[in-house]
Order: sequence, then C-alpha cells, then structure tokens
Amino acid sequence: MAAILGVILKLPPVKQVMASSQMKSRYLARLVENYEKKQA
Repeated sequence: MAAILGVILKLPPVKQVMASSQMKSRYLARLVENYEKKQA
C-alpha cells in the first residue's frame, strides 16, 4: 500500500485526483490534499 501511495503522490495533481477517485478512498484524497499544501 505504501508503494502505491508513493507513486500516486509523485503524479501531477490531475492524475492524483483521478487515481484517488478510482480507488474511492477518502484517506487517499486527504493524503493528497495535505501533500499539496506542504508543497505550496
């Protein structure tokens, strides 16, 4: 699971959202949001 999350976080923002919606994971959506905030 950690490897999958690492790959998703390296994707461009649009693809992150697409991957998150495909997995239908609230946890992943929150993780991506927090990652984007830290990068800004």
